[in-house]
Amino acid sequence: MNIKGLILAGGEGSRAGGRDKGLLKWRGIPLASHIAEAMGATCQDILISCNRHLDEYSAITPHCFQDIDTSIKGPLAGLFTAWHYFPDSWFLISACDTPMLTMEYSRRMCSSLPKGNAQVAWDGERRQYLHCLLRPESYPVLKEYLENGGKNVRGWLELLEPELVDFSDCPQLFTNINTLQQLDELDQA
Repeated sequence: MNIKGLILAGGEGSRAGGRDKGLLKWRGIPLASHIAEAMGATCQDILISCNRHLDEYSAITPHCFQDIDTSIKGPLAGLFTAWHYFPDSWFLISACDTPMLTMEYSRRMCSSLPKGNAQVAWDGERRQYLHCLLRPESYPVLKEYLENGGKNVRGWLELLEPELVDFSDCPQLFTNINTLQQLDELDQA
């Protein structure tokens, strides 16, 4: 089965001084490249939802796109656009700012497909809502959620009653980089 990897990199980077977080470098490589490598274990195509610097993201994968509906804000805009282009696709999702993801993420997420519409990574303490596997049947639920004024990934995913995939043995995979200082401190953690 063709599962597409979708990296969400469409944010404004407001906590990173306006810099595009997916293009910030860790160990000399853009954060989005780390994610693409982690997804490469199971995904034939890697897509990047980005609203700026498409040329730079195209060096990571040729499958880059901007949000088609600017009234939708945040990660839901990237998901909505991805399904607009690929309505029958499964998507393995990751935010662009979790560079410690490894191939174990994609292997574990895709090792058993959900019985329902979604699986969400669980780090032993909380659900990692931007790290999930979604069936194409989730798309109509997303459209309805947006039409009814829904605004956040968590609210939408809860409607899907996601199964949890246990990552309690490696919660560091989901270390999130929001600021330049956090990026500088990443190797010290």
